[in-house]
Amino acid sequence: MQPVIKLIDYTITDCTIKVQPQFAGVKPLPLPWKYGYKWDHNLRQFKEIKNRYRLNLSFTFDAPTKVPFPYFIHLELMGIFEHTPLIKTDNAKQYVQAVTLSGLAILYGVMRSLVSDITSQCYQGRFILPTINFVEDLKKKHK
Repeated sequence: MQPVIKLIDYTITDCTIKVQPQFAGVKPLPLPWKYGYKWDHNLRQFKEIKNRYRLNLSFTFDAPTKVPFPYFIHLELMGIFEHTPLIKTDNAKQYVQAVTLSGLAILYGVMRSLVSDITSQCYQGRFILPTINFVEDLKKKHK
């Protein structure tokens, strides 16, 4: 079965992972998200290819200075996505919603992998970004 939303390609447009010098030697702990992450996105439809979209996702994780967390993390990715005609709707808003939610989950998965790979080479050790519920976050953003 062909997927409804397909990732065509992605590009890392910005990547900063810094060791916080004041916490040198501190191993990263699984922190709850209340400690300061933010993300934003932007979706644009291609004019030439109506079922193709460009999705930009920016993500920053910066724990407050009082929290002993060894990394500052900022990433930006751009993904090109395509939806198939399997979405049976004439409602363009449903296409956009499907591409947005699936695209965010796919790009964030790439970000999690990048952060894990890069931090595994650091003295402080591997850090894996926790999962995000984009559906809930988008509901909160649009209230």
